[in-house]
Amino acid sequence: MPATKEQIRQITAENNISSVADVYSLLKDSFKDILQELMEAELDATPGYQKNREEKIISLYARVMSTRDIHDQLNDLYGIEVSAEMVSKITDKILPQVKEWQSRPLNSVYPFVFMDCIHYKVREDGRILSRAAYVVLERV
Repeated sequence: MPATKEQIRQITAENNISSVADVYSLLKDSFKDILQELMEAELDATPGYQKNREEKIISLYARVMSTRDIHDQLNDLYGIEVSAEMVSKITDKILPQVKEWQSRPLNSVYPFVFMDCIHYKVREDGRILSRAAYVVLERV
């Protein structure tokens, strides 16, 4: 719903808006705050639901980064402010799942594949072409 003219006048007066740059700055800050509130509300409403940024937080947390480091990384990557408190809330909610995953039973055997390639030049139809020879080894 759009703001009324009276609301716009009030916002303009309260924030000393006198240029387009001032409007841009206000909108940018407001958007950041609104997005932060929406993320917190979504997290509180549906604790099992994770958006892409929540997944990034979990991924960074799994790399043993501090909440401040995660906050800084998300700001650098996405240009969005997620408070350290919000990061803590998210990681606290998923910590039981992390513990469960860490204590899961492991298989006795894990297969893996080695792959390598060598590039060489060959003469074909009067042209020199680059070709590759691949080697694939599977171990169980």
